[in-house]
Order: sequence, then C-alpha cells, then structure tokens
Amino acid sequence: AQYTRRDGFPAVLDFAFAGAAYNVDQRQHMLPGDQMEITSPFGHTYTLTYEGLSVSLGKGQRNLLWQAIATVSVEQDGVAKGILTTEKRQYVTSDQLMTEVGIRQTVREDLYLILSAMDDVDGVLSANSAAQGIDLQVLVKPFVAWIWYGGLILALGTVIALWPSVDRRRNRNRPELEAVTTPATAMAGAAR
Repeated sequence: AQYTRRDGFPAVLDFAFAGAAYNVDQRQHMLPGDQMEITSPFGHTYTLTYEGLSVSLGKGQRNLLWQAIATVSVEQDGVAKGILTTEKRQYVTSDQLMTEVGIRQTVREDLYLILSAMDDVDGVLSANSAAQGIDLQVLVKPFVAWIWYGGLILALGTVIALWPSVDRRRNRNRPELEAVTTPATAMAGAAR
C-alpha cells in the first residue's frame, strides 16, 4: 500500500483504542487508613490509602447544598505520587448527586478514582467521624493520552495538506498570458 499523509492518524488512534482492552477496574469498601492495591497493565502496582472524608456546606457557591471530598494518597511501586481527591456534590436544583472524578494522567496510562458511594450521607453531613466509610472505584486506562496525540497529528496533517505548495506559490506570482487572436487563427476557429 502506498504511504499517504493521513496514515499516521488512524495508526495512533488504533493504538490508543487498542489500549481499552487492557483497562483495569476495581472497587472496594474503605474506611480511613485502609489501603487498596491495583496492578496496572504495565505491571506496576498502585497503592491507594484512603485518608478520610471532609464535608463542606455550600456557603458561597451558587446552588450547592454540600460536597463530600474523599482524600486518597497515591503510591506507585512504593514511590509517593501525590494525593488525589474525588467528591460527591448535592445541588439545590437536582435530586441526584454529582460526582467529581480524581485523575492522575501520564503518557502511558490514566488513573481514575471515583467516589461511588458513602455509607451514611446524613452522618457525613453531621460530621460524624464514624460515618467515613466509602465505596471507591479505581480505573487504570492505558494509552488515553494517545487519543489526544492522534488529534494533534490530524490537525498537523491538515495544516500541512492545506499549506500552499512551492509550485502553487510560484504560479500565483506569474502574470497570466492573454490569448492573442490573429486573423488566421480566427478564421480557422470559424471554419470548424
């Protein structure tokens, strides 16, 4: 098959979407201090330590009744990688809880933390320290960043394809030749 400029984009996207076959999804009920280990498709282990749940009432934020924020420390192969938070929010205008996902992105994979459920929402809202249990969902998705790289390659390829070539620029600066009609050519055209 002949190489064309557009071959790079599908190749990168195929590579990125093929990574979806290796997604890791794990759920666990946790109390403060509990740890969860999850192994990525690349073989390294994430150790997640649930630090606790904090609650704030919607003071100063429009339509927000309350938000509960779960704090989780992240280690990768024993090396601290930072803290991620995931949260649930309740708004005045909706009966449903909204979830904010904690994300740690790298070139090879993304780590997602989702606060799936809280044991006792009323206890959490009343600052009851015994109501700190949560269900945490953890996803590891390889090659997600490569979808974005594919989009950048597509945009770059489009710019290159639309960029005027040297021949077109050279022809643009040439004056157009006018057709010169002589009596002999005019008669030949009329005879046809």
